[in-house]
Amino acid sequence: MALTILALSALVTTIYIKKKPITIVIDGKPQKTTTFKSTVKDALKSKGITVGEKDKVQPALASKLSKNSTITVKRAVNINLTVEGKSLKILSAEDTIESMLKAEGINLKEEDKVKPARDSRITEGLNVAIVRVEKKTFTDTVAMEFKTTIKYDNDLANSQKKVVQEGKNGVKTVTSDVTFEDGVEVSRKVIGE
Repeated sequence: MALTILALSALVTTIYIKKKPITIVIDGKPQKTTTFKSTVKDALKSKGITVGEKDKVQPALASKLSKNSTITVKRAVNINLTVEGKSLKILSAEDTIESMLKAEGINLKEEDKVKPARDSRITEGLNVAIVRVEKKTFTDTVAMEFKTTIKYDNDLANSQKKVVQEGKNGVKTVTSDVTFEDGVEVSRKVIGE
């Protein structure tokens, strides 16, 4: 009898020690629950919560749980991304377009255009377009025809012409700033002649 009471007491103590009240927050919606599991991964699994490859979980899945722990899960959403003429479907749990692009390894230059803006929040089904902007300076040599100047001279008859100086075609150098968007020229500005 004493052994049974001791075993029962040990069992109740073990259950009490292993039982942990926790809060699971999924996409901002908290739910309080209890678990006997020791890690975040096991606690989520025991509650039937699956975690997708790109979902964000805090603390990490391998983290140990303690009483009154909070587990935060942010589900990845579908995003339609157009970059360099290619359409991509991306899953992301990032907060902004800029952080999503960084997480996906898509590098942006300062001049590149992003619609909506880089600091826009990520939402389900968001359409994001990136236009690659490149600026180049070109120097071209342009042919110039010589200019004919006519001077009237009262000493010559009207039907006579006299060449004072022989004309010669020339060249000039023109420097231009050219802007390309996704490889297509969209503007050209002469900055020097």
